[in-house]
Amino acid sequence: GAGTGVGLSLVKDLVELHHGHIIVKDNAPCGAVFVITLLTGKENFSADEIMEDASVVEGNTMDTADVSTKILHPVMTEGGDKPKVLLVEDQNDLRSHLCNILQSHYRVDEAANGVEGLEKASSSLPDIIISDVMMPEMDGFTFCNKLRNNVMTSHIPVIMLSALDNAESKQQGLEAGIDAYVVKPFDKQLLVTQIQNLLSNRQLLKNRFKEQWDFVEEIATTSTDRQFVDRAVKTVEDNMSDANFNVSELVKKMSVSRTLLHMKLRELTGQSTSEFIRTIRLKHAAKLLKQGELNVSEVTYRVGFNDPKYFSKSFKSLFGVTPTNFQKGDSSGGGLLG
Repeated sequence: GAGTGVGLSLVKDLVELHHGHIIVKDNAPCGAVFVITLLTGKENFSADEIMEDASVVEGNTMDTADVSTKILHPVMTEGGDKPKVLLVEDQNDLRSHLCNILQSHYRVDEAANGVEGLEKASSSLPDIIISDVMMPEMDGFTFCNKLRNNVMTSHIPVIMLSALDNAESKQQGLEAGIDAYVVKPFDKQLLVTQIQNLLSNRQLLKNRFKEQWDFVEEIATTSTDRQFVDRAVKTVEDNMSDANFNVSELVKKMSVSRTLLHMKLRELTGQSTSEFIRTIRLKHAAKLLKQGELNVSEVTYRVGFNDPKYFSKSFKSLFGVTPTNFQKGDSSGGGLLG
C-alpha cells in the first residue's frame, strides 16, 4: 500500500539515536537494500540513554499515547461553535492519531484522499484543512491547487504535512497556495498552534476590513479571492449613487448564487452581503470626506443614502466617529485617520 512518507525519516532518526549507521545500496531491478549497523552492549551507551522499561516512565504512560494539547485563547466561529477541521490523510492509523489530537479543540471531518477531500471541502466548508503531501489518486500539492482555483474553497487556510524537509518541497507548497508547511514527525502542540495562528489571522483580517475606513486588500490571500472581492467592490462602487442598488442587484451582476455570494463575503469580510454593500458605501464616503471637496450632505447622497440621519448613524457605528468629525480630522474614533 501507499506509505506515509515518514518511515525512512523515522528509521534514520532511531538508528542515529542508537549510535548506528544506515546506508542504502542499489539492487536493481529488485529495488534497494538498506543496511543498518548497530552497536551491541550497554557499555556503548551512557546511563541517560538506557531505559529499563520503555513502556512506563515514572509511573506514567509514554508521551506517544498522550494526545492532549493546550490552547490559551480559543478561536470560535461566528456562530459560537468550535472551528471545523477537514483532515485529508490516506493512512488510517495516522488519520486516527490526528483525529485524537484535534477532536478536543475542533470539529473534525475526515477524507481518505484528495478526491474525497475536494468533495468534502465544497460540501462541508471547513474553517481549515490539514492535508498530507503523499497520497494516492491526488497528491497534496495538486489537491491544494484545486482548492485555490475553486471559488467555493479558495479562502480556506491549508496546512500541509510532509516528511520532505527541503527547500524545493516547501517552495512547491508555497506555489500550490499552502499557508503552513509542517514536517513529519511533527510535534502535536506545534500543529495545534499553527492551526490557531491561521484561524486568528483570518479573524484579524475580517476585523480590519470592518474597522478601517480605507479598503483592506489583505482580506483576500489568494488570486481567486482577490478577483472575487475586487469584482464585488467594483460592482458596488459602479452603482454607488443608486439608493435602490441592493443584494439582489449585486447577485445578478456578479452572476453567482445568492448563497455563494453570502458565504464568500461572510468568510472574507465577516459581513453579510447587505452589510458588505453598506460598508463599501461608507468606505467610499470616508474617502470623499477626507478629500474635502464635498460637504457631508453631498457625500450622503453621492454614496446612495437618502436619509442623512441614517447615514450619520451608520458611519459612526462602523468607524466610531461622526462624518462631520471625521472630515474635521477628529481621530477619536480609534485611529481611523492614521
